[in-house]
Amino acid sequence: MIVACNERGCYRGDEELFCTMLDQGVLSDDFGFSTVLQFCVGQLAILYRQIDIEQP
Repeated sequence: MIVACNERGCYRGDEELFCTMLDQGVLSDDFGFSTVLQFCVGQLAILYRQIDIEQP
């Protein structure tokens, strides 16, 4: 599910799912962790574009 959210650009969905997993004691494997890193990069890219657009 996390990969599907990531592929569709639903980065907040990734974050919620991952946090829910951790809260319930489910540990991520290397594949899941790399996907989480990808969504973090996606969130940073969105934030960077928003800042860049707001600059005069």
